[in-house]
This record gives sequence, structure tokens and C-alpha cells, in this order.
Amino acid sequence: MTEAATETEESTLDWIWGAIQGDFNKNPTIGQIITNAAITAIPLVDQVADGRDLVANLKALIWDKRYNEMAVWVGLFFTLIGLIPSLGSLLKGVLKLIYRGAKLDDVFRAFNALAKGNAWEWLKKLRAGELRQHADEAARMLKQVFDNIIATLKEALSYVPSWADDLYKNISDLIAEMRAIRDQIDEMFGKITADLEAKLDDLLKQQADNSVEGNSRQTLMMRQEADANAKPPRRLPPLPESMDEVMKRMDDATQKVQQARANGSPLPQSPYTLDDKLAIVEAGLEEKYIVRVIKSSHAKDSGNIGWVNPDTDRSNYWTTTYTQLEHADKDAELIAKAVGTTYDPKTDYTLLVIDAAAAAKQGDITTFIPTYDRIGGLAKSEMTDVDPKLIDQAMTPEYSERYAELFEQAGETGADLSDSDSLVDFAKSQGLSPKETELLKARQIINDKYGANEQFLGIGITKDVNSPDGLGTVETYSLDKKPGLLGDLEQSGVLKRVGLTSY
Repeated sequence: MTEAATETEESTLDWIWGAIQGDFNKNPTIGQIITNAAITAIPLVDQVADGRDLVANLKALIWDKRYNEMAVWVGLFFTLIGLIPSLGSLLKGVLKLIYRGAKLDDVFRAFNALAKGNAWEWLKKLRAGELRQHADEAARMLKQVFDNIIATLKEALSYVPSWADDLYKNISDLIAEMRAIRDQIDEMFGKITADLEAKLDDLLKQQADNSVEGNSRQTLMMRQEADANAKPPRRLPPLPESMDEVMKRMDDATQKVQQARANGSPLPQSPYTLDDKLAIVEAGLEEKYIVRVIKSSHAKDSGNIGWVNPDTDRSNYWTTTYTQLEHADKDAELIAKAVGTTYDPKTDYTLLVIDAAAAAKQGDITTFIPTYDRIGGLAKSEMTDVDPKLIDQAMTPEYSERYAELFEQAGETGADLSDSDSLVDFAKSQGLSPKETELLKARQIINDKYGANEQFLGIGITKDVNSPDGLGTVETYSLDKKPGLLGDLEQSGVLKRVGLTSY
């Protein structure tokens, strides 16, 4: 065995021993906390583990006389939380993570390992008052522990012979010490609870998981729900490596669709679950080929991939990756359903298959999976005359809902939010404050400049009202600063135009 392998084995054994040690292990990792909480969720083990941790904490508090150290009280708090029937192991594991400043994703992962349900709602209920109730219950249990200790010491004191003055004094002093410690329980547990509430507030306010770029709170909520219902890994389509491979796979998809129609069988469906899509969003754009559907009347040699703004000579357009639509063949209606758009049987459509890497190399094109953070970051880098804080506020799930409402109301009243004067008049008619008006302006500029409209979810996935979960495909966004003509781009191998069929 190599030296490196030996070190790995030793570190693994140390980690496992750390998990088994529970509160005797002074510096557990987040993984050990989760593992320990999972182990103690088993009823029989729970009793042993709770007893082990309680002894460790009481030893530090009483025998080691560390009752002025907050860390010891924190250990006792978590141990007693772990004693609460049915919820103890879950509460202890999650609250330990929160106390240590874990990220929202870690907390969701711990919750899903220990329970079923919606972690986000569970955390909100915890903050709304349940945490205080559990803390009060933990304090009550600890007081009972000390009452039992004091009662036992009093009984022992009654058996001390009259000549054993030193022993009598020692036990009496210990009883007084126990009472003094007991009197601190409410104060110390109150401080711990207040600290946990503050950390929980910070956790609930998180807009993004900083460990994953562009991972919004809404994404994390959906991810934890997907994790809760996770199934064994499945084989997903491999990413195509060449344009020829894309064309070959499209032909294969055509055969599958035609065969299904001929046999009256269900048409092929997307192999991607919500969990798969969220994983793609987290990883960022790794697929080489992206696709965009346009009307065939716009797909001539003189056309462009997307609309070119005459004021800026730039183009931005929304696409998706090839594998997200692969199951839909070249069927215009199936593709329209896959991306959540309206299909017009009287219109001819063309699919643009774009080599994103070649496009970036030939022109000045940036392509990425759009999330609040990524679109917001792009906006802050270019919209230098807008307060970055306004952009941050505009690129959130909460304001997206508000913006969609205002956008709809503007449409009903005939207001043009793209026109500055019209927007101001509309804002006044709605009673918006100056700050709210500036926020609406910033959000509308992002819509006009980057195409992040009122339906933009900010999670890297399209909105699809026809889907059970209201979500469609993973979406990609391209900012094209030097738009080329379709004929030239196809000739240079950047893209290929494929006519779509209608059945």
C-alpha cells in the first residue's frame, strides 16, 4: 500500500471515528454532523447517542467547571434538542448546521437525509415560533436533569455521618453549585436561541448559494424538493461532439417519432427530470451545440440568428441546448411544446443548430445559462448609469412577481414601459414611490436590453404553463455583439439550418 493510500485510509477512519464520537469530538465536520444526525435518527441508537452526548456535556459543565463557557452550553442545548421525541435528531442535525453558518444547500441536504417534506417551509415555521417552543422544552428537560441531580445529592447528604465534615461540606457546596448552574439555564439557552434565530434569518434571506454561481434561492427550493424525490441515476443522452453527430441523432429521433405515430404509441418524452435540469444549471453551460427556433421567413441567407438592435448593432437571443430538444425530432409542434411556446400550424419554422464555441471564436458572442445572478452581473457590467443595488433588487424572485404584475397592468392601461415618460406616468398612476419607480425603470431596462421579460424565472429554466411543474427546458442566452448573416455563418460552419416538419 502506498503512503498516500495509507494516509487516506487513516483520515477516513478518523472521520468515521469523529462521527461515532458525537459531542466527544470537539471539531466535527459538516459531513460528520449530518452523518451523526442520521445515525441518531434510528430509535435504538438514538438513546445511546443521546446518553453519550449528555454525559460529555454534563462532564464539561459540572466536573470540569466550564459553566462560564458558551460552547459548553451550546453543546448541552443541541443534545437536549436531540431528546425531543420524533423531531430530535432532525432538529439537532439541522440546527447544528445553521449555528455553524452552513449554506442553504447543506441545510436542505441534511433535511432531505432525515425527513420528507419541504425544507423551506419547515425552516420558516421554525423561525415563526417553533424554535422558541423547542428551546423552552430543552430548557425544561435540563432543569429536570439538574433537579434529579440535586435530589440525588440531597439524599446522599442524608447518609453522611456527622464526623465527615469535609464530605458534608463538599456535597453541600456541590448542591449549591448545581442550583447556581440551574438558575443560568433560561438565560444561556435564551442567548443561544436568539443567536440561532439571527442565523436563521440570514439563511432565509439568502438569494443565492455562494458555492454555486447563479444558484438562486428559488433554485435551491426546487432542488431540495427534487432531492427529496430522487430516484436512482439514469443514463442521460451524451453531449454531441460534432455537427455531423447532431444531424445523425436528429435522423434517429425522426425514426422514433415516426414509428411511435405509426404504432399509435406515446411520443418520445424528454429524459430530463427537474433534478437533471437544475444540475445542468448549477454546472453551467457545458454543451457545445445550442438550438433556436425561428420562422422560416426569417431564416434566409440575409437573416440573423436574432433581432439586431439598430441603435446598438447588437443582438441577444434565447436558445436551449440540443439535447433538451433531441426527443422532439424535427417536429415543429413537439419542439414548440418542449420550449413552452405557442405553435402556429400555418407557419413554417426553421431550427438553427449553432456551434456555440465556433460562434464565440468567429464573432463576439457570449453564451451562458441565464440566472438572476448571471443576467444581473451582465447588467451591472454594462448598465453603469444604473445603481448596482437596484439591479440586485430587480433580479430576485420576489421582484419578478411584482414586475410581472406591473407589466400586466401597464398593458391593460396602454402604458409603454419601454418609454421613459410613459413609465413615469404609469408609476404615478399606480402610486409607486420614487424608489419603486427607479426599481421599475431598472428592471424594464434589463428587459429591453437583454430580453429578460416578465416571464423570466431567473433559474435557468423556461416557464411552461403546460408542464406539470410549470417548467420547460434549460435555457441559454447569447449576447452577440457582432451579428453575422445566416448564410455566411452556415458557410463557415458556425451553424446549420434545418427545416422543421408539421404532421
